[in-house]
This record gives sequence, structure tokens and C-alpha cells, in this order.
Amino acid sequence: MDFPLPSTIQKLDQMVADNYKRYLDLCFAADVDTVITWGITDKYSWIFDPNYLPATFQANQSAQQFLRPLPYDRNLQPKLARNAIAQAFQRAT
Repeated sequence: MDFPLPSTIQKLDQMVADNYKRYLDLCFAADVDTVITWGITDKYSWIFDPNYLPATFQANQSAQQFLRPLPYDRNLQPKLARNAIAQAFQRAT
């Protein structure tokens, strides 16, 4: 997790989506044909496990809302990252 945190969840989600887009564009430009993710929704992410939760977030509930690395949120709603991934695959085909 990069610090300082963005001022809003919307800014964070845009930053994450932009990173997904840049990464996948590079992968597809290099003829990568398979992409595997380490999860799809923040609801079941290992990052919230107390054994893995970054120390700076363990005691800070308000900061934990900024742990949103996956394409779907904790309520299984798509985030901007989901759209970035879909667009990258559409451009690659």
C-alpha cells in the first residue's frame, strides 16, 4: 500500500484501475495470453487476515476502507478495476 493514501475512495479506485490497465496493456503487448488473479472480490481477500494486514492498518478501521485491490468490492459490486480489466481484454482480442 502506497502512502499517503488518496483523499477519497474514488481516487483510490481510479489509481488501482489505471494500474491494472497499464499492467495488462503491457502483458498483452508482449503476447501474454493468460492472466491469473489472486482473487476477484475484496470480501474474501487474504489481505484482511490479521496475520497479513499491514501494521499501519491493523488499528485503523478508517484506513482499512482503502484496502481495495480487487475488481469487486466487499459487497460484490464491480469497481473501476473490473472495467479496466474488461477493456484490456477487449482491446487484446
